[in-house]
Amino acid sequence: MNSNTNTKLIKVVPSSEGMKIIRGFERINEDYPDYLRDESNIGTGRAEALFFPKNIQNIAWIIEEAKKKKKNITVSGGRTGICGGAVPENGWIVSLDRMKRILDVNCKHKNGERLTPFITLEPGVRLNEIAQYLRKMILLYQIVV
Repeated sequence: MNSNTNTKLIKVVPSSEGMKIIRGFERINEDYPDYLRDESNIGTGRAEALFFPKNIQNIAWIIEEAKKKKKNITVSGGRTGICGGAVPENGWIVSLDRMKRILDVNCKHKNGERLTPFITLEPGVRLNEIAQYLRKMILLYQIVV
């Protein structure tokens, strides 16, 4: 484990409060078709429900319910992958689009040495949003290809 990482376990109480849920393949296909495919172009998937959680409690609730009902879960982020990982094969889709908070930016010094900065954020934050946020703090987020 990286000595700079401060990892702690928290107890999460599952909750569906504040979460948007779209039910039924026909509705998803008609109103949210982008969630049934990704950049792989392998075709359109199928799903029974589309969830838009806004916090970790919503995620915990979805996982508990999926386990009880024996449903597969497909996680949907930016859908930019080219391997078909975001194309659902029945079951439920969990979109990370509403989980967009940047929780912490740590650039602290230790014994006079600057530590490698790290960011704690929710999974729906996009790379350009990270860069924009860090620019305000006079930090650079460089994407190396």
